Amino acid sequence: MRTAPGKDWIDLTAAVGAGMVGGFTSLVSTMVYASMILPPELRGFIPGFIGLSVFSILVLNAVAGLTSQFRGGVIALQDVPTVMFALSAASMVVAVGDRLTDEALFLSLVMFCAVVTVALGLLFWLLGQLRIGNLGRFIPYSVIGGFLAATALMVLRGGVSVLLERPLTIATLDQLLEPGALAKLAAAVAIALLLSTLNRRLRSPLVIPLTVIALVLAFEGGRMLLGLSAAQLAEAGWLLPMEAGQSFNQPLPLVLQQGFEQIEWAVLWSPALAFPGLFVVMLLAILVKSTALELSRGQDIDLNRELRSAGLQNILAGSIGGLPGYLSTSSTLLVDRMGPAHRAVSLGVVLISALLLVFGDRVVAAVPTPLLSGLLLWISTDLLFYWVVRSRRQLARAEYAVVLLILGLIVVAGFTWGLVLGLACAVAVFVAQYSRSDVIRHALSGSEYQSHLDLSEWRIEALRELGGAILIVRVQGFLFFGTSEQLRHRVLGLIAKADRPVAHVLLDGHWVTGIDAAAVSSFQRLLQAFQREGTVLVITRAPASVRRGLEAVARSSLQLRFEDDPEEALYHCENALLQRHRPEMQGLASVPLQTTLQRLLGDGGDADAYARWFVRHTLKPGETLIEHGAVADTLYLVESGRAVVRSPDGLLVAGLGPGAVIGEIAFYLRSRRTASVIAGTPLVVWGCERAILEAME
Repeated sequence: MRTAPGKDWIDLTAAVGAGMVGGFTSLVSTMVYASMILPPELRGFIPGFIGLSVFSILVLNAVAGLTSQFRGGVIALQDVPTVMFALSAASMVVAVGDRLTDEALFLSLVMFCAVVTVALGLLFWLLGQLRIGNLGRFIPYSVIGGFLAATALMVLRGGVSVLLERPLTIATLDQLLEPGALAKLAAAVAIALLLSTLNRRLRSPLVIPLTVIALVLAFEGGRMLLGLSAAQLAEAGWLLPMEAGQSFNQPLPLVLQQGFEQIEWAVLWSPALAFPGLFVVMLLAILVKSTALELSRGQDIDLNRELRSAGLQNILAGSIGGLPGYLSTSSTLLVDRMGPAHRAVSLGVVLISALLLVFGDRVVAAVPTPLLSGLLLWISTDLLFYWVVRSRRQLARAEYAVVLLILGLIVVAGFTWGLVLGLACAVAVFVAQYSRSDVIRHALSGSEYQSHLDLSEWRIEALRELGGAILIVRVQGFLFFGTSEQLRHRVLGLIAKADRPVAHVLLDGHWVTGIDAAAVSSFQRLLQAFQREGTVLVITRAPASVRRGLEAVARSSLQLRFEDDPEEALYHCENALLQRHRPEMQGLASVPLQTTLQRLLGDGGDADAYARWFVRHTLKPGETLIEHGAVADTLYLVESGRAVVRSPDGLLVAGLGPGAVIGEIAFYLRSRRTASVIAGTPLVVWGCERAILEAME
């Protein structure tokens, strides 16, 4: 359905405005991160390095707007790469000593950042091509919830830190009670409540961007009315600190401007040892943040496409000497609250980045800190309430505990440790829950189910009596230390409850997906118990991985064997059982017609009277007795030999021996034959046509 042109322009304008607001929040953190990377010896290069970082944001978001599936996503520099680059810069200073000028050291650091960023981009793009992003689908829901809750709390903390002009900690908490900080906090809370109310009651995507513009204009009008300068307000904490006339429009890229000859290439290798750790953390961060935002938006995302997009973003950003970046959860969530997901959001981020590069202090001085803090408080409180309070009723206790654990770990130990330990706890919860799932799909005795390879009535009657000595177990899922022990205890329990000593246990592994070393140990212990009781374990249809894992056990134990066909395996076990308890049946080559008729008619029937109406048929192996689709006008009784029942596509359905009845269902239903019956050995049967039986009745 096509939307009205006016609606398209409204959405476009709202998206650009939301992108500028969300982009500004990410740019503020970018300036802080860029300042943190440079060691004290290079403080004079901070404006140029900030300009380089801001230009990176411009490039990252421009590429994301063209390649990412996240419409409305904001790309930003992040804390983990910042820490890594800061440590690398410090190690480079120690390594060079006084051998390099400050300018040469700075250019070497820029080149190091560029090389690492391009390398990260190439790896991300390659992993996207190899579809490694599908691993993100295995991140537990509780881990995503814990990450989003921690993100909300960190955003809330950042919003308050903006007002204090220093990180919010227990030591700085009492500073919120100071009159100046308390006034700014009250203004920020009021702005957050205003934004929440307007967003809830007015559905237009322009509401929040226009409100932000109105608040900026109102603040500027109030400043002019009171005759206060921007420097005075910045000193009091109502504006972000910024030196007058400072700009970041340094010529880019700096390395090309100054020349490669000043770069000390030898010092680039030592800090590169931290690259593998940075790569792993950034890969996890991209997958987790993409999955979290996907969940928050209710939007299906191709994670491989996002990896390729992140790769292209960082390749181009690194080519101009920039720093690596990826999706900013807080800025993207802020944009989502302000307007529709639209590619024009990236345009808004590009515009605000360009304005900051050109005008510098005038852009920063236009945004009061209570407004920036109010925006952060608005998005964080709602998200934090959902995952800490509302999710308690939606998640199981163990999963909710993982959410709270990850929240606490990220706040205390940082994103990396919080995510790694949280994933470990989520895996532990999954293992515990999976261990309680029923690993046995079905459990039957040989009395309840018999092999279809020989459905002779005499055989079936004997097996109904003796079949308790055969246990048939169909197993499912992955067999590891939890489920394999459950399987061992369940099998031993079923054996203990059997009505007679169990001689054979048939384990059908068709639905088993894999096995680990602990499960092999469980099977060894099970076979030790079987050896004491003389029980044989037969595993059928086992996947190759399971068979390989148990081959060593099979070689060392006579109680274990493998077979491919579960019907043939059951047939062999039945034969062994009958040989032991009904040896006379094993030598039963034929069952006279009168004997079969007497069994069917009961004690009151006259078998001889019926027998004279049956006609004897002799078939050679391979000859067809019944053709699929033929009219069922004859009933057959097997005297000797073995008949094979096959489906229309040639699959073996059943085997029939002496004393068996052939074709009775279609005969009595007056339908056509549903399968073919072929002589498997020299076969003798007796047949009686429908017309004769009806005449006798």
